[in-house]
Amino acid sequence: MISVVGVCCMESRMKNHEYTWETLYHFNCGECSDWWSYASTETRWSWDSKWKRNNMICPHCGHEAVIQPKPDFIEEKING
Repeated sequence: MISVVGVCCMESRMKNHEYTWETLYHFNCGECSDWWSYASTETRWSWDSKWKRNNMICPHCGHEAVIQPKPDFIEEKING
């Protein structure tokens, strides 16, 4: 005899997959031209994000500089 109750109880104990999301930024060093990434969990892209107003230091060569979006990338996003 197969118990339907057992099947229902088994299904209710299954756990859902959970997730989060992030935005991944890719940087190219103005000095050594090497690259690195920075992940952020901001809810929207904004110039007002605190970390975007600071200088960043290249993890490869130590060069510190202001960050800015690549001009071609901005143009592509605006013009679609």
